[in-house]
Amino acid sequence: MAVVIPEFITKVSPPRRQESFVRRQRLIDLLHEHIHLRLQIVSAPAGYGKTTLLADFANDIDIPVCWYSFDATDQDPGVFLEGILASIRFRFSDFGKLTQSHLLAAGDVIKEASHLISTLTGEIHTTIPEYFLLILEDYHFVQDSDATKRLLDLLLDRASDNCHIIISSRSPVELPSISKLVVQRQVARLDASHLSFTPEEVKELLTKHYDLRLSDADADKLASDMEGWIVGILFRTHGLFVGDPHRETRMLTQQDIFRYLASEVYDRQPS
Repeated sequence: MAVVIPEFITKVSPPRRQESFVRRQRLIDLLHEHIHLRLQIVSAPAGYGKTTLLADFANDIDIPVCWYSFDATDQDPGVFLEGILASIRFRFSDFGKLTQSHLLAAGDVIKEASHLISTLTGEIHTTIPEYFLLILEDYHFVQDSDATKRLLDLLLDRASDNCHIIISSRSPVELPSISKLVVQRQVARLDASHLSFTPEEVKELLTKHYDLRLSDADADKLASDMEGWIVGILFRTHGLFVGDPHRETRMLTQQDIFRYLASEVYDRQPS
C-alpha cells in the first residue's frame, strides 16, 4: 500500500463498518448484480444510509476497491485529480507516475483536461491488470464546480474497461457522458425508493441496536410514516424509550434532529 499525502488519507480510506448497523443484503445484491457495468449511481437525501451501504459493499466484494470522498476542496480541479490519483495509488502503489508528472507540469488543468484524463485512463489500462472498483462518494460537494464536473465527465467517458465506478450523492448526478452510457445500457441507479428502509430492516435495526422488538404491524406503520427515512425512524422511536435510561442515552433528541437537519440539509440549500 502506497504512502499517501496526509491531506488525502481520510478521503481515500473506506469508512469502518460499525457492527450495530444493519447489513442491507438486498441492496448489496443489487450492486453486485450491476458490477459489470461502467457506472452505478447511488443518490438519495441525507440520512438514507448511502455511506454505510457502500462501505458494506466494499468489504463484501472480492476485487480491489479504491475509495475517494469528495469535499468542498475538490471544486478545485487540481485537487480533484490529485485525489483520484491518491485513491488509486492507495491500492496500487506504483500507479500514476506519468499522470502525476503531467499534472505537475500543467499550467491550466482545465485547458489540459482532455490530455490529463487520457493520460490517467491510459495508465489505468496499461498498469492495472485487474478489474477494480472506484467509489466516488459525496458528489454533491462538487456539483457546482463546472471545472471538476468537466474532469469527472471525461473520466466517465474514457474509463478503462477494467474500472467500474460508483458515485454517491445527495443530489441527482447529471453529466453529459452519463446520457451516452445510459443509451449504451452501462448505468444502473439506486435512489431513495431503493434505499428506503423496509419494515423488515426497521425491525432488524431496532432489535440489534436498541433491543426493541416491534410487531410486524408497528414496523410497517413506522416505515410507512417515515417513508423509509432511517433518521426519522430513529427519532420517531424515541418516545418508546421514555423512562428507560439505558435506551434513552442512545436515542436522538429533538435538539439532535434540529442540528442534523440544519447542518446537513438546510445549510446546503442554494441561496
